[in-house]
Amino acid sequence: MPSELRVDKVSSTASPYDPVFSTTGGALSHRNMIINGAMQVWQRSTDITCSDGSNENFNSVDRWQPNFNGGCPGTLDIDRSTDTPDGFGYSMKLKCAGTGTPTGANQMSHWRYKFEAQDLQQLNYGSSSAKVTTFSWYMKSVNYTSPLSFLFIKGDNTGAYYVKAVSPTTSWARYTMTIPANTNSGHGIDNDNGEGMILNIMLSGTSGGTYERTGDSTAWGTSADYYTNTQGNFFSSTSNELYLTGFQLELGSVATPFEHRSFGEELARCQRYHCRGRGSTNDIEDASAPTVNFPVAMRTGPTCSISDYTNNSNKISRYAGNQANVASAAASTDGIFLIQHDAESANRVWFLQYVADAEL
Repeated sequence: MPSELRVDKVSSTASPYDPVFSTTGGALSHRNMIINGAMQVWQRSTDITCSDGSNENFNSVDRWQPNFNGGCPGTLDIDRSTDTPDGFGYSMKLKCAGTGTPTGANQMSHWRYKFEAQDLQQLNYGSSSAKVTTFSWYMKSVNYTSPLSFLFIKGDNTGAYYVKAVSPTTSWARYTMTIPANTNSGHGIDNDNGEGMILNIMLSGTSGGTYERTGDSTAWGTSADYYTNTQGNFFSSTSNELYLTGFQLELGSVATPFEHRSFGEELARCQRYHCRGRGSTNDIEDASAPTVNFPVAMRTGPTCSISDYTNNSNKISRYAGNQANVASAAASTDGIFLIQHDAESANRVWFLQYVADAEL
């Protein structure tokens, strides 16, 4: 007799506690809309200190950026940490390295992540078919247990805000927020490579300030409310520490198990916004093709810096040790064009290092 062929039915709406089939509105894989949510990729530095007007750019863990507004006081130290919940290799450690209390009407500080607009089209915001999403993350604190406001800002077209306050505990726990669908007319997210939405973790804000709201949001609103009236001040003591990892934003009303991706996949996703490496070029004066190709297509034509292998800025070097100055360097999303470097003998191979930025 022929052998029996068995076909098991697979449901994408199985119990949210099932470790395999646990989605409530999205695919089984690539559910997570946040890049580097497990804090795996740190291309720039694994330890920085920042404050208002100092080191506020993307300088540490990839895709995350500190921001101090309106001269907000306080100093933040950001480190890569191996203190993690089970199943994770790294967390980001935020430590108060200098105290300060915001008092100005516009003073506040936050730690933020920016979403590329074309990656959010599945949300269908601004229409009657807009989707509910769930945001989840792992967090623990040292010495600090006051509320922190978690804020989503939708920037395209009509700006919209959704914020809730959460109090961290001194042991690792997973936290979740269900974010309602934004069906408001005119609240769509453009299908482009611009900034579609921002996630802010509010660290401090002036009590009674311009951007404070009373209580948590219950729906998307158009008032610029960045933090609730229960918001604490992370910069109240240099003993305050916050550890975070496992960030996930997904379709549906239930937080599914965190979607772990390989380091290689997360690195490639991060390189769309920032990449660095080494390359070589033949002796040319007018480039008609990329001198150095990027590992992935970048979000937009990046700003680039060039150096030789010993970190001399705006120079390239030959194997024999000679140097040549780079008059200018241009870049597309695919690579770098070196233009009119110093003339040298033909058929030379030159070596260089580059850093390229195309952050939102």
